Amino acid sequence: MNKEESKHFHFESFKDLFDLDIITSRTLQNNKNGLSDELRQLSIAETSHKDHWLTQVPEYFEIMDVRKPPK
Repeated sequence: MNKEESKHFHFESFKDLFDLDIITSRTLQNNKNGLSDELRQLSIAETSHKDHWLTQVPEYFEIMDVRKPPK
């Protein structure tokens, strides 16, 4: 009785929850999350490969990314 049907997250813990989601995703996908299976096969050391630049996932994107530092 008197229970909410939806989940509520406290504002204070939201960033920690979001960071946990990012860390989990990066760990499961060898820090290459968002890449196709073919690009994941490329080593970061293969700088001479024509698609090497496509394997570099930034720490954050400039536009609308909550990971972007506040500065």
